[in-house]
Amino acid sequence: MTRSADIKVMGIDPSCTRAGLCIGGVAEVIQPGTTNIGLRLEAIANHMDRSLARHQPHVAVIEAYAQSSKMGVKSFARLAEAGGQFRLSLHKAQVPWVEVTPQQLKMAATGAGNAKKPEMIAAAEAAGAVLVSGVDDEADAFWLEQAGLAGYHTGPDVSAPMFDLVDSIEWPHLMGVAA
Repeated sequence: MTRSADIKVMGIDPSCTRAGLCIGGVAEVIQPGTTNIGLRLEAIANHMDRSLARHQPHVAVIEAYAQSSKMGVKSFARLAEAGGQFRLSLHKAQVPWVEVTPQQLKMAATGAGNAKKPEMIAAAEAAGAVLVSGVDDEADAFWLEQAGLAGYHTGPDVSAPMFDLVDSIEWPHLMGVAA
């Protein structure tokens, strides 16, 4: 049986063009490198399946869908297609997940719900994240992982905004994990 201090959380910032994954404080990007949507989704699925098999997380925290006024219908559809692929990979691997909105994540990470990408990166690096490519997708994935660790009381002490975030989430019971 796994102790709660040993819970592995995967943070996922989904996107069809460049997504972020983080586990163990080390973040990476998935960048399919093609404009063909079928090949992009296949690359996401393959990368996710390998990452899930290698890391075997107990739970994932994934950024929820958020359509901005700047995002067109086609862009939102691509985001939803990619998000569905991430969720399908988690489902097939029997990894439960919770969702966090971008605004909630920014508030928890920086104290400002409208934080910009450079602020998210700086906050992640200040918190000790290893951002392999140094991009905002990795920073978001790092903060999603931190939210999961805080939600299961396995991470470092958290800020008041992070506490508010994790307190607002109904965390799934994890089979085989002792409290």
